[in-house]
Amino acid sequence: MPRRARPRNSTTGCIFCHATTVEPPRNRTRITDANGGNILVCAECRLKARRRELVSSVRPARQIALAPRDPRVAVAQQVEEAYSFAGIRTTLEAEDDCWEFIAILDDRLVKNENTTDRVRDAQQFRQLFFAKLVALPSDGELHALVGRSRITFNYNSRDFEREVRQARPAEQQGMDDVEPWPDPVDGAAVLSEVVAKNAEFLVIKAEEFDAIALWDALTHCFQAFDFCPYLRPKSAEKRCAKTRVQDVNAPMSGTPVVATSLRPETLFRLLEKYHPAVYLDEAHLYIKQSDDHQAVCNGGFQKGKPVWRCVGDNHDPEPFDIYGPKCLASIGDLSDTIEDRAIVIEMIRKPRGQHVRPWVRGERIERYELRPIRRKLNRWCLDNAEALREADPEIPHALQDANDRAVDIWRPLFAIADVAGGDWPERARRAAVMLTLRAVESAPETAGTQLLRNVHTIFYPPKSTSNPTGKSPDVMSIAALCGKLNFREDWLWKTYSHGNELTQYTLKKLLAGYGLKSKQKRHPGTGRRERGFWRDELDPVFERYLNVAELRPDDADSVEGVSPPTGAQTSETRVQGGPVPRNLAKTGVFPGRRLSHFIVRHGVVTTVWGGETTLDLVTPMPPKTRSLGPPRPPHEARRRRIHLRLRDRRAVAKKAPL
Repeated sequence: MPRRARPRNSTTGCIFCHATTVEPPRNRTRITDANGGNILVCAECRLKARRRELVSSVRPARQIALAPRDPRVAVAQQVEEAYSFAGIRTTLEAEDDCWEFIAILDDRLVKNENTTDRVRDAQQFRQLFFAKLVALPSDGELHALVGRSRITFNYNSRDFEREVRQARPAEQQGMDDVEPWPDPVDGAAVLSEVVAKNAEFLVIKAEEFDAIALWDALTHCFQAFDFCPYLRPKSAEKRCAKTRVQDVNAPMSGTPVVATSLRPETLFRLLEKYHPAVYLDEAHLYIKQSDDHQAVCNGGFQKGKPVWRCVGDNHDPEPFDIYGPKCLASIGDLSDTIEDRAIVIEMIRKPRGQHVRPWVRGERIERYELRPIRRKLNRWCLDNAEALREADPEIPHALQDANDRAVDIWRPLFAIADVAGGDWPERARRAAVMLTLRAVESAPETAGTQLLRNVHTIFYPPKSTSNPTGKSPDVMSIAALCGKLNFREDWLWKTYSHGNELTQYTLKKLLAGYGLKSKQKRHPGTGRRERGFWRDELDPVFERYLNVAELRPDDADSVEGVSPPTGAQTSETRVQGGPVPRNLAKTGVFPGRRLSHFIVRHGVVTTVWGGETTLDLVTPMPPKTRSLGPPRPPHEARRRRIHLRLRDRRAVAKKAPL
């Protein structure tokens, strides 16, 4: 009697050698039975099939006449047919997905197994691949597909891509169109999916994850709003995962364009034609040095701010719409105007010992994990387009108090969060307040803001020995104000003008930008006419440009009185020879050339070395003696030196003999 076949386990054992095996997660050569069930074939038996040895190993030739027909022979023939050139062509012709086309060809055509020259035998499938690229509905993935199959077919990728683009119909030549998800989508759930997917690859704060998820949804519906903020991943050093932010979020965005560099003329033409979500990496290398890039980024924040260029042989001016989302990754800051229009994500290096998911086989991650989320976001935005367009979200008071630009940035994201529902309205507003306050605190002050802050400190000094009540002056001349600004070495103005002190002309010019001018008016208290900057005119400017209630303590140091210089300590004030007379109680400081020179009015010299302040009595000055003021401006000192030099020359000439 013939030998009975060994019973096999169809779920864990190979049908031929009974070796324990499992089905690969993405098996491109699946073997099925008549009912459509999977038949497991181990890797060793697949190798035999590619070498055309599997059928002979199942039923040797000498047993053909004696043994009945083994059902495994039909399966072996099916496996060998799948790895033959005819079987490969049949499978590829039925495959519409170009990515799967390349994967099937790489899986079934193996060198030294079923082919001796893999590149040569792959050429018979090249025209079939070309036809499928031409038939793509859009060319958003064309460049990646051509680069992916370059090794398989061994062609010049640039020439091959140009040939494909020339063969494509005109209506198909465009950016990658998103195919919406077939079923209705829950907005809160898909936003949580975006957060979870970013958390697998990135180490940032929770509010930054929420902001990125809302911004990804905005890239699918930004045309419904008047403003579109930018996403700004930035870091102080390299290797802080800025590029990974773009790798993860670009496949989930609507019509993404990823580039390391884009010329400004290419950028605004690209925005005009396709309105994509632009992802620019290493932006600090070219945007900071290009005024055209900065103009496009500044104007693209708001709808209806085009770029005008002359086009054609007749040089006709035409507008280019540059409105759209942009993700600008850089090391360090970009210009202040771009930073003010962006949601800044502070990227730092993850601690040692903390691990995240590596970006391995990025094409698979994009295709099977990220692009389904992209389709869901697109479907949700299409279903809720009218609600997003008509939304009028509530703005937190903390955001309104910060600045109007922050309200413009977060208003579309609040609308998305409110329509999505769940806990997203609260999460969006918490992220907005925290990120905005951080941006305001870390924003560098301009020279004008520093000047106003320092002038406020001068006009509103704290209580000190010379000013025990903290009385503020009503008016101050430009000479006195300039001298007090130059006196503080920890302020900007000591070396503001190319290493020299701030001049009265420059101070007048800086303050004129805020509508402040030196005026001559009658003092309401004394009745005398005085010229200078008046406190009642400065107060509205302070309220507009400064947060007066939250001035830093180090800016409240006095520049009037006997305050010691930086580093000096004062614990006690004494007068050698007895108590301080009444006429010596009011003192003032003359800002000398060195911080150690503190000349006190009314006959008192103040020394601030050591752990205490000592007042040494000297000969009192007359009561009506003019008090010492600030040092003379440089031009007056120079005029004085020239006058003295000429006087000396005249004196010498008179004494000279004839």
